[in-house]
Amino acid sequence: MKRRSWGRGAAATVGVAALFLTIGGSVTAAAPPEAAPAPHPQRVAAVAPHPVWDTGIDIPPNTTFGTIVACPAGEVISGGGGRADVPYSLSVSDSYQEEGANSWVWAGKNVSSRTVKVKALAICTRP
Repeated sequence: MKRRSWGRGAAATVGVAALFLTIGGSVTAAAPPEAAPAPHPQRVAAVAPHPVWDTGIDIPPNTTFGTIVACPAGEVISGGGGRADVPYSLSVSDSYQEEGANSWVWAGKNVSSRTVKVKALAICTRP
């Protein structure tokens, strides 16, 4: 059976502690200094996806239109669309996020015989 050796460092430490205790001192283990707590990142209140509408424009009969709506500062777009105040009055040709922008484009043509109010819609949320 082999004897395990603690090595010189451990034996010396135990020897110094025993000598110190014999002389009448006390040994206390110093705890390593605690690291400062990591700062918490800035927390921002969550904003659920919500609709943002433009003010709307009136489109005369047989006229094309295009309208754009953007999300407020600090929010990002996650979808969009549009609507008309008269059902079945439009032929929509485009509905997409504007490239490189935080806005939604909605375009088409009023195919009815009356003036129609159209509005673009962006679905916005905080990242």
